[in-house]
Amino acid sequence: MADATYDPTLATDLDKIRFLIQDTDVSTGNYAFKDAEINGMLAIWVSYKSCAIACCEILAIKYANMSEEKEIGSLRLAYANRAQKYKMLAEMLRQQVLKFVKPYCGGISDSDKTDYQTDSDAVQPAFKRGMMKEKLPIIDYNDQTQ
Repeated sequence: MADATYDPTLATDLDKIRFLIQDTDVSTGNYAFKDAEINGMLAIWVSYKSCAIACCEILAIKYANMSEEKEIGSLRLAYANRAQKYKMLAEMLRQQVLKFVKPYCGGISDSDKTDYQTDSDAVQPAFKRGMMKEKLPIIDYNDQTQ
């Protein structure tokens, strides 16, 4: 079995991640992550886009830690550009994810407050309005029987 697979129909989250980070050249053995590594990260990140962001950040760190340039004969490799490109890709994917996050402020509407107060599974606050207004005993100072 191959260490890395890719299906261009994007049938699985693994394929979507490979596509987003452009780690699709698996047939020649030129891939950044093994399937097991991506599946392991999917178990942590759950969302395939969050996992793709993490993959980009990992690759940016990997290339940033390499020497900036290597020369082998007439071949010259520049890793600094790769690191920067993966950082930019991670930021672009992060912006895409944030576009679809709907902000929520709880307790604004009465129905939200009622739903929360009646939810038996929700952790109830340790204090609430009016909790210190218990009826105190009335002492009659004019009572001479004491």
